[in-house]
Amino acid sequence: MSFQISSLCTSEITFLAFIWFFTCMYSHMSFEISRQRKSEITYITLIQLLTSMNSHMFYQISRCSTTKNTFTTFIRLFACMFSHM
Repeated sequence: MSFQISSLCTSEITFLAFIWFFTCMYSHMSFEISRQRKSEITYITLIQLLTSMNSHMFYQISRCSTTKNTFTTFIRLFACMFSHM
């Protein structure tokens, strides 16, 4: 049982790392698009995406007992978000 729980947590952390990578890449693309078009819609879409990702991460943190790597991923996501705002 404990092996299943630990493997589940590992897979969730891997999934969160993928989400962080996707969100970081998306924020890079949104930043470039908004610089060229001066579009507020791009910023709104980015904020909506980050909000949904953050709520999903909070849910995963509450489910998984090994929060150290998850919390690090969460901090990286926020650092990436603020670097482009």
